[in-house]
Amino acid sequence: MGRAPEDQDADGDGLGRTSMPPYSAIGMVRVQIAGGWAVGTGALIDPQHVLTCSHLLVARGGEVATQISFYPGFNRAFHPALGWPGGSIAAVCAFAAPEYWTWDAAYHTWDVGLIRLSAPVAIPPPGAPFPLQALNEQAAGALVKRRIDIAGYPRDRNGEMHWDSCVVEGLSFPDRLLYHQLDSMNGDSGAPMYYYDALADSVRLCGVHIQGLGVGENFDKMAVLLTPEVTARLTTARRKADAGAFAVYQL
Repeated sequence: MGRAPEDQDADGDGLGRTSMPPYSAIGMVRVQIAGGWAVGTGALIDPQHVLTCSHLLVARGGEVATQISFYPGFNRAFHPALGWPGGSIAAVCAFAAPEYWTWDAAYHTWDVGLIRLSAPVAIPPPGAPFPLQALNEQAAGALVKRRIDIAGYPRDRNGEMHWDSCVVEGLSFPDRLLYHQLDSMNGDSGAPMYYYDALADSVRLCGVHIQGLGVGENFDKMAVLLTPEVTARLTTARRKADAGAFAVYQL
């Protein structure tokens, strides 16, 4: 599942054909929460599970999402005030880190979540979901000064998928955080961060974009690293049964 840079548009950061991998495994996430609607990004890690961030699923005060829709490979500008487009898949449940119910001091280091869809997504060949693979400390350290990519749905694009690439500035493995300077804004939350592994001839998922605040050592953007701790929680959640009616469970 290699990156297709020829599918960028003329300005170099939008995308033309999101039916090509890895963009076909990325989608827009629409969430009803706390009396309103929020938009973010997610990435398929299997045909029925979407990796995203917890803060799309649990609001401050403990309110949880009541409805979620996923738009796989969506890439078309529209005006929400005039109605939302079709082609979405409803979620049957979601999983958010318990740290987000308590908002403890380290909540952002667990800002990763999972959405289970009501039906599997059929990704057009040669696309495929992102493999969920843990990064050990050595593999994570090798990301520093390496170029990685992000693709998501920033608010100013109004539904068009946006791509960017930059060098990893630093990380904290114990805190499961990666620091970067990729171009991002509201709507990119939950976007996958990945790189092309030439040896395996595939795209390697390494993190989930969570926020762009003044944190870290002069780095203003953060992602949760897919450490063994994180992937273990996600793997356990994928195996859990759901009650049938929509609910948000602890990851």
